[in-house]
Amino acid sequence: MNLKKKTVEQLKLLKQILQKRDFDWRGNGNCVTCSEGIKINTAGAHMGHFIHGKTKLTYYDPMNVHYQCRQCNFYGSHKSVRNYTVFIIREYGMGVLEELEKTSRDTRTWGKKLLRKEVGKLNEILRDN
Repeated sequence: MNLKKKTVEQLKLLKQILQKRDFDWRGNGNCVTCSEGIKINTAGAHMGHFIHGKTKLTYYDPMNVHYQCRQCNFYGSHKSVRNYTVFIIREYGMGVLEELEKTSRDTRTWGKKLLRKEVGKLNEILRDN
């Protein structure tokens, strides 16, 4: 499988994990930064990254990605960043925040081997939930 197909597979798996976690059975959820109601699979529901950057190793980490409203994801202010930081600490603890920061500084790039490993981790998360 080529790199592009592997990346698309990863995004699909991540989306499934996030939708299961961030929305109720009716497809209703809330933006993690402003708490505005959002509906699954609509233009107003965005997968927002706490640490941005497609090349960073945190890009596909479910603890780094949560659903946000369009406003917070595209036009977020310092308040949005602060609220997202508070959410990460409350939801996962300071250790996860520090680990995300550390991982984001890793200079490795997404090669086939790393993508394969990440797809395996995401599949495992889906099976466990």
